[in-house]
Amino acid sequence: MAIGVRLDFPAATTDQYDRACSLMGLTPRGAGPAGALFHWARVDGPGMVITDVWNSRDQFEEFARDQIGPFCRQAGIIEQPTTTFSDVYNYLTAGALSSTITPIAVVMEFPGEMRQYDEVLDLMGFTPQGRGADGGLFHWATRTADGARTTEVWQDRATFDAFAETNLIPYTAKAGVAPASSVTVYDVYNYFTAGA
Repeated sequence: MAIGVRLDFPAATTDQYDRACSLMGLTPRGAGPAGALFHWARVDGPGMVITDVWNSRDQFEEFARDQIGPFCRQAGIIEQPTTTFSDVYNYLTAGALSSTITPIAVVMEFPGEMRQYDEVLDLMGFTPQGRGADGGLFHWATRTADGARTTEVWQDRATFDAFAETNLIPYTAKAGVAPASSVTVYDVYNYFTAGA
């Protein structure tokens, strides 16, 4: 089962993050490691937050033990991150992208049931674990106590706003889903696509 992983590094700098990625042999906005479906990083005050989706928790934990831990320490990141896991209910991969990308992440909380999430995807013409919307880099959903949380990375804010207006808002309403109870937009510092 795919797993979402959030790593909170309270004091990691972008220079340290870049160095750790380089030591792991990862190219910014390139392919991630084997087993990773998507990765994005953002600055959070004096630190950084990393959000990943992996094919399995075992693959993530092996990579964390063999690569993340040693190379983060080598890059000067001494504090252990706070790690949070979430079961992935569904994900969508990248649609067609433009040549200019100023990525943002959008995290939305929706009330309701997962069958309503499925209905919205069906109305929009998406297949579970298939290709996502044009302009979208990655989408994943997880159950919450009150409904669903979706986390999406888009090529830019204008593309997300247009998609929300023409697809997300009308189709969630058609499926009887109340508007998102929370929408948070983040600037994305870096991302990696699916690994080999």
